Amino acid sequence: MPDMRFSPPPPVRRSSEVSGMNQVVARSLNERLIISLLLQRDGMTRMELVQASGLSAQTISVIVRALEADKLIVKGNAVKGRVGPPSRPINLNDKGAYSIGLNIRKTGITAVVVNLLGQKVAYASVNLSDCSADNVQQNIKQVLDALKADCGKKSWDRLIGIGLTLPRSKAPIAISESQLDIEKLEKFITEYVGQDVHIQDEMTALVSAEAIFGAAREGTDYIQFFVDGDLHTRICLDGKIYSGEDHACDSPRSSAAPHETLEWLTQSVSSLVDRIEMISKFVSTSTVIISTPYSSEQTLELVSNVGKELRTLHKIRPSNLGPHALATGAAALPFQVRFVGQHV
Repeated sequence: MPDMRFSPPPPVRRSSEVSGMNQVVARSLNERLIISLLLQRDGMTRMELVQASGLSAQTISVIVRALEADKLIVKGNAVKGRVGPPSRPINLNDKGAYSIGLNIRKTGITAVVVNLLGQKVAYASVNLSDCSADNVQQNIKQVLDALKADCGKKSWDRLIGIGLTLPRSKAPIAISESQLDIEKLEKFITEYVGQDVHIQDEMTALVSAEAIFGAAREGTDYIQFFVDGDLHTRICLDGKIYSGEDHACDSPRSSAAPHETLEWLTQSVSSLVDRIEMISKFVSTSTVIISTPYSSEQTLELVSNVGKELRTLHKIRPSNLGPHALATGAAALPFQVRFVGQHV
């Protein structure tokens, strides 16, 4: 199946790199620009949006009214400044839009509903013992029904799309596209939910989500790791995502809960330190973001130990997307297409 069936790797859009246009035909682009700014920084005033976007005050007023009418933004309480009338900060509405994220691996299906701020409002998962297309489809129906019941009709009615992420095709945890019958699966999900489906590699989507509403909101250059049984690595430079090979962490796979063992922690720290030091010889970036499918406490312990062992001057940060980061990465895809990024 041609790669172009999948959503192309989305560039990490930064509002500072974009100038708005005052033409009526550019309203959609300008609205995306304002939403991008509000994703990067909470509670901006109209004057701050004018300064950051390069748009006129009149255009900002028109856009703010339109976004408010669409219930995508809300105004905060008036703040009195030193001079002039009080200003009201503008925030994204956490009830304004939602998306579904589905991550499918041989081990199971993880699904979330997130809001426009990247906050999880519903979660469901199911283990897979049979990876046939029919069984996967039935299990997806099951998790979608659970999500709908969990988040309620009002939120479900404000869905804007569905993101579906898969491991790399050659990964041991991947179900092949032919086995999944991906076109049939996409059609089923689209018809069942009534929304478009956006398909992407799970790590590429994760890196994009980290930039939209994760730990990388403030910069375009960072190294992203996802640590489970393997060490998955991506590099984001100037808003472009680069990938290499994923490698095993030599973690004790035979344990029922390997991530709870000292051996897993030691091996994962060693693998991460080696990889960061190797990448640092060729890439100049000071930010490293580490994500795992485990608890925040275990992720923080991993981050802390890497920071202690590392001999380079890096800012080691835990991802704030939580243990369901891969599904959240999938859920970010509709937001990227609809509100933030542009696909070419």
